[in-house]
Amino acid sequence: MAAQVGSYARLYSYLLQDDQQGALQLIDEMLKQRVQLGLARNGVLYLTQPVRIAPIVAIGPGRPSTAARERLWKVAQVLDSVPPLRHPRPSGPPVTVEPLEVWYVDASGRIAAIERAGDIDPTKEMGPPTRERD
Repeated sequence: MAAQVGSYARLYSYLLQDDQQGALQLIDEMLKQRVQLGLARNGVLYLTQPVRIAPIVAIGPGRPSTAARERLWKVAQVLDSVPPLRHPRPSGPPVTVEPLEVWYVDASGRIAAIERAGDIDPTKEMGPPTRERD
């Protein structure tokens, strides 16, 4: 999972640095397509300004198991250990990616809580409260 998450985050970083306007249009169309396919609700996914590239794992509804949290912690560690990549053009800036974020989503697909890589503790139960457990 770490390789896949990191690869996509770097790909978007490259696109934004090479042709920001074209990349923003492409990403906006991808978000609209997710709504059309029923993978997201309208108004839930949108671009923010300034654009920030961060690998995200969305979980929900409910809380992840201890084993899943341990895997997320390992993914965060791997992503943190990867140095910035060189831009495809020699004169381009290095491509950096922010630390992993875990988004806990509710049954409607809305973000209920966000946990950042430095806060992931595999020994603690995290995530939004659920009625069954709280």
